[in-house]
Amino acid sequence: VLLLKSGDEPTNAPVPVPTTPLPTVTSLFTPNSQEACAAISQGVSVPDQDNMIRKHFDITIDVSLTSDLYDHNKVVEELQSTMQQTLAPKLADCPSSRRLRVMDDIQDLASRKLLEEHVIGNVLFDLRLDSTGSCEDGAPSPCIVINTDMILYLKGNQNRLPLMKLVSNIFKESVALKSGPFALITITEQKEVAMTPTLAPTEFSIYDANSAEECESISMGGPVPNQDNMMVKGFDVRFDVSFTLQLSDVSELVEDVEKRLQQYIAPQI
Repeated sequence: VLLLKSGDEPTNAPVPVPTTPLPTVTSLFTPNSQEACAAISQGVSVPDQDNMIRKHFDITIDVSLTSDLYDHNKVVEELQSTMQQTLAPKLADCPSSRRLRVMDDIQDLASRKLLEEHVIGNVLFDLRLDSTGSCEDGAPSPCIVINTDMILYLKGNQNRLPLMKLVSNIFKESVALKSGPFALITITEQKEVAMTPTLAPTEFSIYDANSAEECESISMGGPVPNQDNMMVKGFDVRFDVSFTLQLSDVSELVEDVEKRLQQYIAPQI
């Protein structure tokens, strides 16, 4: 990480960002097997699940029904079964459940380096009726609110935002959620819930941690080994700095801020 003020040039210029199209994305993870996909659709464990990273999401959905005669508890049971059998394999990118639009969603996120293909190893849903909740204004009646616990088992570290986007896209395009008692299903809230230490397995990274020597070099704005072979991403960050005193010349303070950012913030990044 190099932090520079506008107009500065790095002393060890990195490799220019390529302007040619990026090569085809190759996944770091192997696709789920047919046996694993069968287990995913049944809501049971898959091989090596204990070594995967768990992410817990709390999803609130409005469910509009085709009739007000349905037993709401049975609707919840049917929806959970449908989501586990159809949505979970799609999220896990199982071949038998692939549809063009889902594949496009996954490949689009993967091509932008936002989501690794085949990173999801298992998906578990647990639904419960929110008997006191009210559907949002405009939702077709009759309508009930269902809270969904979704556990994703990941084969590697993955940012939550592309995962949430993928969930939303698959919800929208799923034909199974637009049949039977279901007239319309809409996600109204989706958030990640922190896992407790007793539940979270040891997380692992595919990259080695920076050494003490490398971290010291980063704090001084110097190069690190193999830097020329790393990908380069540049960001233009603007921020306001308020002073405790009225100053006529702030140039020295700008240099001081740059030094402090490099010394304290860069190693943390």
